[in-house]
Amino acid sequence: MNHDFSMQKKSVPDAANRLFDLIIGSWASQIIYTSAKAGIVDKIQTGFNSMEKLASILSINKPELNRLLSAVDALGLIRLHDTGLLELTEMGELLRSDKDETLHPFALLCGQDWHNKTWEHLFARLGSNNPAFDEVMGEPVFEYLTKNPIAGALFDNAMNALSSIWGPYVATELDLSKLHSVLDIGGGSGIFLAQILTHQPHLKGHLLDLPDAIDRARQSKHLSHFASAQRCDFIKGSFFDAIPVKADAHVMKFILHDWADHDALTILLNSHRALNPGGRLFIIEQVFSASSPPLARMSDIEMMLFGNGKERTAQEFIKLLERAAFKVESIKTTTTPFSIIEATAL
Repeated sequence: MNHDFSMQKKSVPDAANRLFDLIIGSWASQIIYTSAKAGIVDKIQTGFNSMEKLASILSINKPELNRLLSAVDALGLIRLHDTGLLELTEMGELLRSDKDETLHPFALLCGQDWHNKTWEHLFARLGSNNPAFDEVMGEPVFEYLTKNPIAGALFDNAMNALSSIWGPYVATELDLSKLHSVLDIGGGSGIFLAQILTHQPHLKGHLLDLPDAIDRARQSKHLSHFASAQRCDFIKGSFFDAIPVKADAHVMKFILHDWADHDALTILLNSHRALNPGGRLFIIEQVFSASSPPLARMSDIEMMLFGNGKERTAQEFIKLLERAAFKVESIKTTTTPFSIIEATAL
């Protein structure tokens, strides 16, 4: 009697493959972080475009480097040619540290030990009213960043990285043509304000942030030209205190989602007090909805872990702004993941 032990080939369900890719997502993040920290992308760009050259300049073991490069190739950051030469892809170019449009600092931020440990406490956060970061590090995140200048500078640079990619597209959508001055509240190193002033040559700009951030802004290249031309000035202060300068419009980018409603309301009330009736407020944030893309939904978890903030729905923004005596004029989507909420001070 003959037995046929052959089996018909079966395909692994697509759902299983997709789920597996998601589960090992942290592996990909660490590979990208390591590539950024080691300077692999930068070295390839400057001519160290082979495994041998890279191993020599970076003092890395060849076998281990070869395995890492294979993974980086699989993620689409480089191309490993049959000749042994390495080439950056379009995505790899965005990891260069010497470019204005770069996600290099953001990759470094997401690979920090304190960032990873905070995410490891997601399950515990579900049963706690306290931010995971506070439990892990013993203090609120912005206090930690203020006390640790290296971490604070990295955070600022990571936020600048997001602005470098998406800011120019948002800046062109702001309706500031009839105004004379704009204040960027919590504007960091001033990259977004610089993008606004470049697009709106008639405007004068003001940058408000904490003293350390303003000191870094004065040293950065973003606003140096506008400062020399007396088109912008630097103001040390907190958006939780009275704003000491008048402007026709205020801009808040990636600010309110960091804070719970009561803190966000304080920020908005301080903005309102510094605006004349009819003054404009432009809020640049992700507007959360049931159809939001993964970025907004995962960013919402990041806000929950690192503080008591959240990504808000359009209705939540409207109610919050009404409590601060603002009238929402429009909520406009852009070609980026972020929307522009325009409001008028009543």
